[in-house]
Amino acid sequence: MKIFHGTKGDFKEFDITGLGAECGNMGITAGYYFTTSIDEACSYAEIKYDNDNLNGQVFELNIDDNDKSKFIELKYDENRKIVPVDSTKNKITKKDIVNILEKMPDIKDRVLDFMDIDVKKLNNKNVLKQCLSDIAENYIDIFEENYLNGLNYLGNDFASPYSGNNALDIFNKAFQDVTGYLGVKMEFYQGINHYVFFDNNEVNKRINHIYTAGDINELIKDLDWQNISRQELDKLMVEKIARQEKESCEHSQQFKI
Repeated sequence: MKIFHGTKGDFKEFDITGLGAECGNMGITAGYYFTTSIDEACSYAEIKYDNDNLNGQVFELNIDDNDKSKFIELKYDENRKIVPVDSTKNKITKKDIVNILEKMPDIKDRVLDFMDIDVKKLNNKNVLKQCLSDIAENYIDIFEENYLNGLNYLGNDFASPYSGNNALDIFNKAFQDVTGYLGVKMEFYQGINHYVFFDNNEVNKRINHIYTAGDINELIKDLDWQNISRQELDKLMVEKIARQEKESCEHSQQFKI
């Protein structure tokens, strides 16, 4: 399966300097966002189909079946409200939260934001762990009610992108390491899904192609994009991409020694 990321930026790999750069809030701890709609990705890149002065670029990633099983799955109804999911899925424990928080920089200072305790006592690992366990208790109910809210609240409280020390990047990678999830999959009512990766390294190793604005212009050149739906446009563009890849592969085979 192919997913896409549109950007006005000029870069070839994802790194933490861009983490949350396009987010006006801390949605899903400001991860790396992708969509199953290449048309939607083009809109984020501000690539206009009727404009000769094109800009932006679109990243194409490949996700295989093994990848799909490692995403926290969230579903939304036609009003973009989250649909309750099986509580046995996407389970997170108090121990998981403690293990995540232990990896955070300046965690002792953050503990002092939550409770009144002599900072010297936090030098004792057992005391620190018990404090983190007490703090984690506050988040369990939030995760069980709405996993997305739990993830955001925990990230906001312990990994604000403004706190320095690459705290947000550390938090995202710690969450992945402890839970085993690569990120979040958001399934929307009209069939367009969003994928959010926690770790830029997981993104970079899946990059299949980077389309410039000129490339996109070639893809839609022969399409009557004004009179077809987004779903039809996506289907036609993806089919055209597949044909180009097949032709490129066949051409390479002709010259294989």
